[in-house]
Amino acid sequence: KVKQFSYKGNLEVNFFIDGDAGIVHAEGAADPIADEDLDLGIRTLVPIAIKKNLPVTRQALKLRGAAFLDFLKDEVYDAIVYKAGGELINDIKSAPSTSSSSMPGVPVVTTDTDSSDPLGLSLLVEAQGVLSARAKNKVWIMNPQTKAYCKALAIANNYAIDPFDGIPVIEDDRLPAYTSAQAGDTYIILGDLSYGARANFPDGKDV
Repeated sequence: KVKQFSYKGNLEVNFFIDGDAGIVHAEGAADPIADEDLDLGIRTLVPIAIKKNLPVTRQALKLRGAAFLDFLKDEVYDAIVYKAGGELINDIKSAPSTSSSSMPGVPVVTTDTDSSDPLGLSLLVEAQGVLSARAKNKVWIMNPQTKAYCKALAIANNYAIDPFDGIPVIEDDRLPAYTSAQAGDTYIILGDLSYGARANFPDGKDV
């Protein structure tokens, strides 16, 4: 779901922080319009290698055959893709709440820990409120247990609302479940990955 490139070496990506709106200029008006105050940042993507070694004995191959080798290949591929997704989640979690010249900001909504039930359905609504209107292809990312907890809240409200507001949910158990999250933990992520994230594959996507 992220925007993808395939450029060799480091890749510098511009991102928008803030800027003025367009200005109406009447036909024939003499005064020039003011220059836009455009605030951009630059994020440098530095290539990393994600590696996994899996030793296999000749005896195992002899006993299990070529199908077993194909199974191992798929397992290694899945593990590397899974690790890459985890790197994106870690970047989102460690991002500042406001943008800097080198890192896009990720706003944070904090639950009310004084409440008897900090995760209410209103929290999911509040999370949508801090996103830019440019976020068109939004997704939720959360632990399957957190998803189940939110759906249980909807059941308790007699299905009066869709807790996710029709936005697709990506389940990922690297985020803690709501019921086991500690103070300061990120347990739900909401965003438009095609707008907010970039991935560069300098050597292609083959493992």
